Amino acid sequence: MILNITILVALIISNVTLNQESALRVGNVSLPVFSMNGVIQLLMFIVCIIMTCISYRAGARLSYGILIFTVLYDMVGILHTKSLAPLPGAINAMLAFLAIFIISKQFRLVEQESLTDYVTGLYNMRGFLETIEKRIAARSLFTVIYFRIDNFRMINDNLGHDMGTRLLRDVSVKLLEMTKGYGTVCKIGGSEYALVTDVDFDLNAFRRGMKERFGGKIALEEGEYPVYCYPRVYAGSARYPEDALDVSTLIKYADLALYHAMKERANTLVCFDEQMGSEILKQNELETLVKECLAGDYFYLMYQPQYDTRTRQLRGFETLLRTLLPDGTSAGPAEFIPVAEKTNLIIQIDTYVLNRALTEMVDYISNYGEDVILSVNVSANSMTREDFAEHVASVLKDTGFPANRLELEITEYSLAENENITIQNIGKLRKLGVKIALDDFGTGYTSLAQLVKLPINLLKIDKSLIDDIETSEMSRDFVNVVIYMGHLMDCDVISEGVESQMQVDLLREQNCDYVQGFVWDRPLYYEAAVAMLERKVH
Repeated sequence: MILNITILVALIISNVTLNQESALRVGNVSLPVFSMNGVIQLLMFIVCIIMTCISYRAGARLSYGILIFTVLYDMVGILHTKSLAPLPGAINAMLAFLAIFIISKQFRLVEQESLTDYVTGLYNMRGFLETIEKRIAARSLFTVIYFRIDNFRMINDNLGHDMGTRLLRDVSVKLLEMTKGYGTVCKIGGSEYALVTDVDFDLNAFRRGMKERFGGKIALEEGEYPVYCYPRVYAGSARYPEDALDVSTLIKYADLALYHAMKERANTLVCFDEQMGSEILKQNELETLVKECLAGDYFYLMYQPQYDTRTRQLRGFETLLRTLLPDGTSAGPAEFIPVAEKTNLIIQIDTYVLNRALTEMVDYISNYGEDVILSVNVSANSMTREDFAEHVASVLKDTGFPANRLELEITEYSLAENENITIQNIGKLRKLGVKIALDDFGTGYTSLAQLVKLPINLLKIDKSLIDDIETSEMSRDFVNVVIYMGHLMDCDVISEGVESQMQVDLLREQNCDYVQGFVWDRPLYYEAAVAMLERKVH
């Protein structure tokens, strides 16, 4: 439409210029058509500017052509008529040319900034996606490589943000060197990169390059007191069109290959294969299962008792999520929770468990529980939401559950995801009276510096640390240190997964406050947990 309007305006101007002696009659007044050239040219310039704003590439090119034609035509008019009357039009066209050049340049700069990462100057996620889409549209064969610095947060926290920025830039330079012009390097996340490489790019050479360039220490600052870091890097790749035919599937497969690489040693590149494709199908099935369970209320809760190691008095219950489908089949949380954590489904699950647990147990905890604690697990996805504490407060108000009887179990991974928001939420929850337990301690995400900042009530020792305390002196010593550290922080300590009386005796000797596990009780159905509370007061 704009093109048609512009052509029409150009034809009018041409006609006016060719017929300078013609006149336009308005009533009894006769106006020379030539006198309206300026108005018509101004309208044309406005149309050119509008076209440039709509599409700074195509619109600007078309506008340049029209304006150059206008200037040349006015110059011809000057020579033909031996009059300077067309000169103002030519000057205006030149000024319009300059204005359109400035406008299009600014649009290019804005687009460039929207496509590039501020720290490294590489394409960002948007630029990465556009690069893939262009290659798919051109039916080019290529490979996508996802590349991650796994311990970047620790390096950034320990050495400072300036050093973290230097590391990101240094990694960018190394990746550009490794591609050697055979692809595009993009920075798509905090410590994640994506490479779009040509079909003949040597992945084995890239794998060797990872070991050579990232296998040792990297100097972030030279001089008398150099600063070094030891990054752990991983990569996963997927090919177009062998592995996938669309952008989203290709990215999903590259990310899955990266996930598998991170299960192996550092500096590993894993290529997507058919077995991983089967895993994707399984994940999709589990995701569908979670949605069905939420929609059909096929979830239910069980309650794992927790006991005092010395008196065997009931401390409370940890809520455990289970499924039961109409056909009698079920799926364990170890299967569907990791899948749910990759989507917002985990937040829906957290909401479901918190509401159901508090609704089921409010009367019995209030009337029979005395000081019994109800412990509910919370994912990192929920804990790092800015409004999570307010959500918990709302659920407590709606259910009438006493806040001082609720304990929320958070994982160390919450700190790795967003330490500031996690600590803020903990502070708000503690003000409400809610207790906080740090679950699965010892899995490797939390530093001692972070642990000291946490205003927690309970430290939960992971089952993997308990399993060998009967046979390994080193395991016993390590558990003893963890218990001592928890008490030093004025926390109670509970051991998970305790399965034998000997483990209980050893933990009691080391002053562990509480235990939970099969040794004294397996998880109880709701009715059995309620019966236990009722017996407690009779």
